[in-house]
Amino acid sequence: MLLDQDRWLSLERGATGEKAQFRYYKFGNGFEKQGYNIACHLLRDVEAGVTFGMNPKLIDTLYLIQGYLRIKKMPFHIIIQSGYRTPAHNARLAKAAKKSQHVLGNAADIRIPGLETDALTRLAKAIGVGGVGFYPHNGFVHVDVGRVREWTG
Repeated sequence: MLLDQDRWLSLERGATGEKAQFRYYKFGNGFEKQGYNIACHLLRDVEAGVTFGMNPKLIDTLYLIQGYLRIKKMPFHIIIQSGYRTPAHNARLAKAAKKSQHVLGNAADIRIPGLETDALTRLAKAIGVGGVGFYPHNGFVHVDVGRVREWTG
């Protein structure tokens, strides 16, 4: 149902305050380069200044989260805490996984103002596309399109 239509996202990059609402997929035509590039820019490694070609399944995952919340008339604006990370950036993070999905362009750490972190975690798990990490003390949820798994950080 949600995938059988044009796909729009409302994203904000927490570190920079950049915001965008954009269509990244036109039903019947596929991914739109301009919208896809906006998503990749917002998911870039801000520290390194590197934009990376993010996995389209990750972008669809963010869309599915937002789409469900829109239908339920709940807060849906996603703030990106982290997206792509260069290998050097990832190596500097003490608690980052050595084989992080962030380095592959497969992951994002997100939060939604007005939605409890545990509720966002449950929703991400229900979508069931890959890894879901619950970080209650940091106020974000990790979502990725790697193998299905879950953890609390």
